[in-house]
Parts: sequence; C-alpha cells; structure tokens
Amino acid sequence: DIFRKDNTDCWQRVTRRQIVASHDPKPLGKFLPPEQMLCATVSGAEGDLWIHGPDSNGDWVKKASFRVGRPVVVMNPSPDGLSLLLTCKEAHPIMLQLSTVPDDEGALSLQPQEGQQETGL
Repeated sequence: DIFRKDNTDCWQRVTRRQIVASHDPKPLGKFLPPEQMLCATVSGAEGDLWIHGPDSNGDWVKKASFRVGRPVVVMNPSPDGLSLLLTCKEAHPIMLQLSTVPDDEGALSLQPQEGQQETGL
C-alpha cells in the first residue's frame, strides 16, 4: 500500500500493488518530483506501470498506465518528474516521457522517448 498525507494531515491511500507470483519482482513506487503530486508504481512480470494523481475532488485515481513487457527492477524519475528511467530484467533501460496534456477524458499518457527500444510495448 502507498499512502500520503493530505492537506488536513490525514493519511490517504494512493494505491495498492501486490505480487501475483512468488518469482515476480517486488512492486516499486515513487512520488514524482517536483511537487510529489503524482505517484508512479510498477509491478508484475510484465512491468505494469501506473501513474496516480488527484482528481478534481482530491481523490487519488489512476491517470495513466503502460505495460513495459518485462519485469522492472529499478524506477528513477527525472528531477522534473516528466521522465521515468526503467531498468528491466535482462533488457536495455527504457526511458518514458509523461505527457502533461491530458486527453479528452483527463488521462495522462506515457510514451517511450524517441530512439528507445520498444520491445514488449
């Protein structure tokens, strides 16, 4: 489980990620800089990446998701929080760019940065 304190100093659950199979890598989670208003989590054998953030009511919801196609063992955000460098088992690292412009339904998008290998995407 990942929790964060809201503006009233109350703990609020952001998300829950679980290990499905005993050989899966442990779930990873990080609040993204600079303001810690988005949370990235990844888990599972296929590297299911989720980005959570507050909706218009302040509730934390899934804003974007992306299947890497491989287990992710390290997740490092850039200082501005707009890129994620994912280190995968037995593969080259993958750099993902977070689009700050929501689509028609308010969702954010994740795209491999130009020149990145797209194996398993």
